[in-house]
Amino acid sequence: LDIANFNAPGQIIVSGEKKTLLSFRKFLREHGIKKVIPLKVSGPWHSRYMKPAQEKLAGYLENVEVKEAQVPIISNVCASPVTSACDIKENLIKQVTGSVLWQDSIEYLADNNVKTLLECGPGNILTGLIKRIDSSLECTPVNTYDTILTL
Repeated sequence: LDIANFNAPGQIIVSGEKKTLLSFRKFLREHGIKKVIPLKVSGPWHSRYMKPAQEKLAGYLENVEVKEAQVPIISNVCASPVTSACDIKENLIKQVTGSVLWQDSIEYLADNNVKTLLECGPGNILTGLIKRIDSSLECTPVNTYDTILTL
């Protein structure tokens, strides 16, 4: 198994082969971990099992021009800002098999005086995680046309 995501205090996601995940779930329950939720996903994301996809992405990105970022990008792979084209490309490749450092990324933002965040996309899972990480942060899900108009 690999740790796929460090989401929030008390919430990590593991990734790997189904048989091993089932054994791990049993092990956790035997050791007093009561809340174990299998996620309905189609693959072992952010784990060593994604190495072939990582290699394919790396090959593809060799021919893609990535420019320096004008605004720093907080990479979930290192939980710190990157601006160089080389680092952006490298982190895109690393994220395929690397752990998502979501909690560290949000803590970095909070520690650097970010107060307001927008969650763009369907749902509001990240908004909930952000509140668990730092309840002083204001996060607004932007997931409908009306929300976009309101902003």
